[in-house]
Amino acid sequence: MTRALPGCLAGSPLAAIAPSLAKAMDASDKSAAARTPETLTLRVSALAFVRLAIETHAVDAFAPHVNALAPCVFRASGDAYYKIAAEAMRACAALVPVLAAARAAAAAVVDASVAAELAAACASRVARVDQDQEVKEAAIACAGAMLAELGEDGVGEAVARETLSLLVDRLKNETTRLCAVKAIGRAAASPVKLNLKMNDVASRAATELAGFLRKANRPLRQAAAAALAALATNHAAALSGAFYTLVPIRPCWRGERDSLRTFAGASLRTSLAFNPRPRRLSTPSDAFELHPPIALYGTTLR
Repeated sequence: MTRALPGCLAGSPLAAIAPSLAKAMDASDKSAAARTPETLTLRVSALAFVRLAIETHAVDAFAPHVNALAPCVFRASGDAYYKIAAEAMRACAALVPVLAAARAAAAAVVDASVAAELAAACASRVARVDQDQEVKEAAIACAGAMLAELGEDGVGEAVARETLSLLVDRLKNETTRLCAVKAIGRAAASPVKLNLKMNDVASRAATELAGFLRKANRPLRQAAAAALAALATNHAAALSGAFYTLVPIRPCWRGERDSLRTFAGASLRTSLAFNPRPRRLSTPSDAFELHPPIALYGTTLR
Protein backbone atom coordinates (compact mmCIF):
# COMPACT_ATOMS: atom_id res chain seq x y z
CA MET A 1 0.00 0.00 0.00
CA THR A 2 2.82 2.41 0.87
CA ARG A 3 4.47 1.80 -2.49
CA ALA A 4 1.20 2.11 -4.42
CA LEU A 5 -0.02 5.20 -2.55
CA PRO A 6 2.98 7.34 -1.60
CA GLY A 7 2.28 9.51 1.42
CA CYS A 8 -0.71 7.50 2.55
CA LEU A 9 0.64 7.10 6.09
CA ALA A 10 1.35 10.78 6.72
CA GLY A 11 -0.01 12.09 9.99
CA SER A 12 -1.79 9.89 12.50
CA PRO A 13 -1.32 6.51 10.72
CA LEU A 14 2.46 6.81 10.84
CA ALA A 15 2.34 8.01 14.43
CA ALA A 16 0.21 5.00 15.36
CA ILE A 17 2.55 2.39 13.87
CA ALA A 18 5.88 4.02 14.83
CA PRO A 19 6.06 2.33 18.29
CA SER A 20 5.36 -1.07 16.74
CA LEU A 21 8.03 -0.49 14.11
CA ALA A 22 10.58 0.37 16.79
CA LYS A 23 9.69 -2.77 18.70
CA ALA A 24 9.93 -4.92 15.56
CA MET A 25 13.35 -3.54 14.65
CA ASP A 26 14.63 -4.50 18.09
CA ALA A 27 12.82 -7.88 18.13
CA SER A 28 15.91 -10.11 18.26
CA ASP A 29 18.35 -7.62 19.73
CA LYS A 30 17.81 -8.45 23.40
CA SER A 31 19.19 -11.96 23.75
CA ALA A 32 20.60 -14.84 21.74
CA ALA A 33 17.53 -16.94 22.54
CA ALA A 34 15.33 -14.40 20.78
CA ARG A 35 17.22 -14.71 17.49
CA THR A 36 14.86 -17.15 15.84
CA PRO A 37 14.35 -17.21 12.06
CA GLU A 38 10.98 -15.56 12.55
CA THR A 39 12.31 -12.63 14.57
CA LEU A 40 15.22 -12.11 12.20
CA THR A 41 12.82 -11.98 9.26
CA LEU A 42 10.62 -9.58 11.21
CA ARG A 43 13.53 -7.20 11.77
CA VAL A 44 14.50 -7.25 8.09
CA SER A 45 10.91 -6.55 7.07
CA ALA A 46 10.55 -3.74 9.60
CA LEU A 47 13.76 -2.06 8.42
CA ALA A 48 12.69 -2.40 4.78
CA PHE A 49 9.34 -0.84 5.64
CA VAL A 50 10.98 2.09 7.43
CA ARG A 51 13.18 2.71 4.39
CA LEU A 52 10.17 2.57 2.07
CA ALA A 53 8.16 4.87 4.32
CA ILE A 54 10.95 7.45 4.30
CA GLU A 55 11.32 7.28 0.53
CA THR A 56 7.59 7.57 -0.19
CA HIS A 57 6.69 10.35 2.26
CA ALA A 58 7.54 14.01 2.45
CA VAL A 59 10.37 14.99 4.74
CA ASP A 60 8.13 16.93 7.10
CA ALA A 61 5.81 13.93 7.42
CA PHE A 62 8.54 11.58 8.63
CA ALA A 63 10.74 14.03 10.56
CA PRO A 64 8.63 13.88 13.80
CA HIS A 65 9.35 10.15 14.07
CA VAL A 66 13.09 10.24 13.42
CA ASN A 67 14.07 10.55 17.09
CA ALA A 68 12.10 7.41 17.97
CA LEU A 69 13.02 5.22 14.99
CA ALA A 70 16.58 6.25 14.10
CA PRO A 71 18.27 4.70 17.18
CA CYS A 72 16.65 1.35 16.34
CA VAL A 73 18.01 1.58 12.80
CA PHE A 74 21.50 2.45 14.05
CA ARG A 75 21.50 -0.50 16.46
CA ALA A 76 20.43 -2.81 13.66
CA SER A 77 23.32 -1.59 11.48
CA GLY A 78 25.73 -3.33 13.82
CA ASP A 79 23.90 -6.66 13.78
CA ALA A 80 25.86 -9.79 12.88
CA TYR A 81 23.19 -11.02 10.44
CA TYR A 82 24.09 -9.56 7.06
CA LYS A 83 20.51 -9.07 5.84
CA ILE A 84 19.66 -6.98 8.90
CA ALA A 85 22.87 -4.95 8.64
CA ALA A 86 22.43 -4.31 4.90
CA GLU A 87 18.80 -3.24 5.23
CA ALA A 88 19.71 -1.02 8.17
CA MET A 89 22.39 0.73 6.11
CA ARG A 90 19.87 1.30 3.32
CA ALA A 91 17.50 2.80 5.87
CA CYS A 92 20.34 5.02 7.12
CA ALA A 93 20.93 6.24 3.56
CA ALA A 94 17.21 7.02 3.25
CA LEU A 95 17.38 8.99 6.52
CA VAL A 96 20.10 11.30 5.21
CA PRO A 97 17.79 13.61 3.17
CA VAL A 98 15.48 13.91 6.17
CA LEU A 99 18.36 14.96 8.42
CA ALA A 100 19.70 17.35 5.79
CA ALA A 101 16.30 19.01 5.35
CA ALA A 102 15.78 19.29 9.10
CA ARG A 103 19.22 20.83 9.50
CA ALA A 104 18.66 23.30 6.68
CA ALA A 105 15.36 24.37 8.20
CA ALA A 106 16.87 24.51 11.70
CA ALA A 107 13.99 22.31 12.83
CA ALA A 108 14.12 21.33 16.50
CA VAL A 109 11.94 18.30 15.79
CA VAL A 110 15.07 16.21 15.02
CA ASP A 111 17.81 15.96 17.65
CA ALA A 112 21.20 17.23 16.57
CA SER A 113 22.82 14.04 17.87
CA VAL A 114 21.02 11.86 15.29
CA ALA A 115 23.35 12.93 12.46
CA ALA A 116 26.41 12.16 14.57
CA GLU A 117 25.04 8.72 15.45
CA LEU A 118 24.30 7.98 11.80
CA ALA A 119 27.82 9.04 10.78
CA ALA A 120 29.36 6.82 13.46
CA ALA A 121 27.27 3.82 12.42
CA CYS A 122 28.12 4.35 8.75
CA ALA A 123 31.86 4.83 9.31
CA SER A 124 31.97 1.73 11.48
CA ARG A 125 30.47 -0.40 8.73
CA VAL A 126 32.60 1.07 5.94
CA ALA A 127 35.74 0.38 7.98
CA ARG A 128 34.99 -3.34 8.32
CA VAL A 129 36.34 -5.67 5.66
CA ASP A 130 35.13 -9.00 7.06
CA GLN A 131 31.48 -8.66 6.09
CA ASP A 132 29.10 -9.67 3.35
CA GLN A 133 29.31 -7.92 -0.01
CA GLU A 134 25.73 -6.68 0.29
CA VAL A 135 26.58 -4.92 3.55
CA LYS A 136 29.75 -3.38 2.08
CA GLU A 137 27.90 -1.91 -0.86
CA ALA A 138 25.05 -0.57 1.28
CA ALA A 139 27.50 1.02 3.75
CA ILE A 140 29.55 2.68 1.00
CA ALA A 141 26.42 4.02 -0.68
CA CYS A 142 25.27 5.41 2.67
CA ALA A 143 28.66 7.07 3.18
CA GLY A 144 28.43 8.76 -0.21
CA ALA A 145 24.93 10.05 0.53
CA MET A 146 25.99 11.25 3.99
CA LEU A 147 29.00 13.19 2.71
CA ALA A 148 27.08 14.62 -0.25
CA GLU A 149 24.09 15.90 1.71
CA LEU A 150 25.39 16.60 5.21
CA GLY A 151 29.03 17.49 4.53
CA GLU A 152 31.55 18.39 7.19
CA ASP A 153 29.20 20.68 9.07
CA GLY A 154 26.61 17.94 9.45
CA VAL A 155 28.79 15.00 10.49
CA GLY A 156 31.89 16.69 11.86
CA GLU A 157 35.31 17.22 10.32
CA ALA A 158 36.91 14.20 11.98
CA VAL A 159 34.22 11.78 10.79
CA ALA A 160 34.25 13.29 7.30
CA ARG A 161 38.04 12.89 7.12
CA GLU A 162 37.85 9.26 8.27
CA THR A 163 35.01 8.38 5.90
CA LEU A 164 36.68 9.98 2.89
CA SER A 165 39.91 8.12 3.56
CA LEU A 166 38.02 4.85 3.90
CA LEU A 167 36.27 5.41 0.58
CA VAL A 168 39.59 6.02 -1.16
CA ASP A 169 40.95 2.83 0.40
CA ARG A 170 37.94 0.92 -0.93
CA LEU A 171 38.94 1.93 -4.46
CA LYS A 172 41.81 -0.54 -4.18
CA ASN A 173 39.49 -3.48 -3.54
CA GLU A 174 37.96 -4.94 -6.68
CA THR A 175 34.75 -6.01 -4.94
CA THR A 176 33.99 -2.54 -3.58
CA ARG A 177 35.59 -0.47 -6.35
CA LEU A 178 32.53 0.48 -8.38
CA CYS A 179 30.33 1.51 -5.45
CA ALA A 180 33.25 3.47 -3.94
CA VAL A 181 33.76 5.34 -7.22
CA LYS A 182 30.07 6.28 -7.29
CA ALA A 183 30.17 7.39 -3.64
CA ILE A 184 33.23 9.59 -4.20
CA GLY A 185 31.70 11.03 -7.36
CA ARG A 186 28.48 11.87 -5.55
CA ALA A 187 30.38 13.55 -2.70
CA ALA A 188 32.62 15.49 -5.11
CA ALA A 189 29.65 16.73 -7.15
CA SER A 190 27.78 17.98 -4.09
CA PRO A 191 27.67 21.72 -3.31
CA VAL A 192 27.97 21.18 0.45
CA LYS A 193 31.19 22.02 2.27
CA LEU A 194 33.65 19.16 1.94
CA ASN A 195 37.40 19.60 2.31
CA LEU A 196 38.97 17.08 -0.05
CA LYS A 197 42.46 18.35 0.79
CA MET A 198 42.28 16.40 4.02
CA ASN A 199 44.78 13.55 3.88
CA ASP A 200 45.28 14.36 0.16
CA VAL A 201 41.95 12.65 -0.53
CA ALA A 202 41.40 14.38 -3.87
CA SER A 203 44.88 13.60 -5.21
CA ARG A 204 44.76 9.99 -4.03
CA ALA A 205 41.29 9.48 -5.44
CA ALA A 206 42.19 11.10 -8.77
CA THR A 207 45.20 8.84 -9.18
CA GLU A 208 43.08 5.73 -8.63
CA LEU A 209 40.19 6.98 -10.76
CA ALA A 210 42.43 7.88 -13.68
CA GLY A 211 43.72 4.32 -13.77
CA PHE A 212 40.16 2.99 -13.96
CA LEU A 213 39.67 4.70 -17.32
CA ARG A 214 41.83 1.96 -18.83
CA LYS A 215 39.83 -0.89 -17.32
CA ALA A 216 37.65 -3.19 -19.41
CA ASN A 217 34.71 -2.75 -17.03
CA ARG A 218 32.46 -0.23 -18.79
CA PRO A 219 30.33 0.82 -15.77
CA LEU A 220 33.55 1.38 -13.83
CA ARG A 221 35.00 3.56 -16.60
CA GLN A 222 31.82 5.59 -16.84
CA ALA A 223 31.59 6.12 -13.07
CA ALA A 224 35.30 7.01 -12.87
CA ALA A 225 34.89 9.56 -15.68
CA ALA A 226 31.98 11.23 -13.88
CA ALA A 227 33.86 11.28 -10.57
CA LEU A 228 36.97 12.77 -12.16
CA ALA A 229 34.91 15.46 -13.87
CA ALA A 230 33.29 16.35 -10.53
CA LEU A 231 36.68 16.51 -8.79
CA ALA A 232 38.21 18.67 -11.51
CA THR A 233 35.20 21.01 -11.58
CA ASN A 234 34.45 21.44 -7.87
CA HIS A 235 37.74 20.62 -6.14
CA ALA A 236 40.47 21.67 -8.58
CA ALA A 237 42.44 23.41 -5.84
CA ALA A 238 42.66 20.17 -3.86
CA LEU A 239 44.06 18.14 -6.74
CA SER A 240 47.49 19.84 -6.76
CA GLY A 241 49.96 17.42 -8.37
CA ALA A 242 47.20 15.12 -9.59
CA PHE A 243 46.90 17.24 -12.75
CA TYR A 244 50.03 15.63 -14.13
CA THR A 245 48.47 12.22 -13.57
CA LEU A 246 45.13 13.08 -15.15
CA VAL A 247 46.36 14.59 -18.38
CA PRO A 248 47.93 11.46 -19.95
CA ILE A 249 44.83 9.36 -19.26
CA ARG A 250 43.05 10.21 -22.49
CA PRO A 251 41.35 8.26 -25.29
CA CYS A 252 43.49 6.84 -28.04
CA TRP A 253 40.92 5.10 -30.23
CA ARG A 254 37.69 6.18 -31.82
CA GLY A 255 35.82 2.88 -31.74
CA GLU A 256 32.62 2.22 -29.82
CA ARG A 257 34.56 0.05 -27.41
CA ASP A 258 36.42 3.12 -26.11
CA SER A 259 33.56 5.60 -26.34
CA LEU A 260 33.33 6.04 -22.57
CA ARG A 261 37.04 6.66 -22.33
CA THR A 262 36.61 9.29 -25.07
CA PHE A 263 33.85 10.89 -23.03
CA ALA A 264 36.18 11.02 -20.02
CA GLY A 265 38.88 12.86 -21.97
CA ALA A 266 36.41 15.36 -23.40
CA SER A 267 34.74 15.97 -20.01
CA LEU A 268 38.00 16.53 -18.17
CA ARG A 269 39.46 18.71 -20.86
CA THR A 270 37.14 21.64 -20.17
CA SER A 271 37.54 21.44 -16.40
CA LEU A 272 41.32 21.22 -16.48
CA ALA A 273 41.73 23.70 -19.32
CA PHE A 274 40.66 26.67 -17.24
CA ASN A 275 42.85 25.92 -14.26
CA PRO A 276 44.27 29.31 -13.17
CA ARG A 277 47.74 27.96 -12.38
CA PRO A 278 50.14 29.03 -15.15
CA ARG A 279 52.22 25.87 -14.85
CA ARG A 280 49.22 23.63 -15.31
CA LEU A 281 46.69 23.60 -18.10
CA SER A 282 45.76 27.27 -18.23
CA THR A 283 44.20 27.85 -21.63
CA PRO A 284 41.92 25.92 -23.99
CA SER A 285 44.73 25.78 -26.55
CA ASP A 286 46.96 23.99 -24.06
CA ALA A 287 44.26 21.39 -23.58
CA PHE A 288 43.88 20.83 -27.32
CA GLU A 289 47.62 20.32 -27.64
CA LEU A 290 47.47 17.51 -25.10
CA HIS A 291 44.21 15.92 -26.18
CA PRO A 292 43.09 14.91 -29.68
CA PRO A 293 40.35 17.18 -31.03
CA ILE A 294 36.79 15.99 -30.59
CA ALA A 295 36.24 16.03 -34.35
CA LEU A 296 38.45 12.97 -34.71
CA TYR A 297 35.93 10.85 -32.84
CA GLY A 298 33.07 11.42 -35.29
CA THR A 299 29.76 10.22 -33.87
CA THR A 300 31.27 8.65 -30.77
CA LEU A 301 30.41 11.66 -28.64
CA ARG A 302 27.09 12.48 -30.27
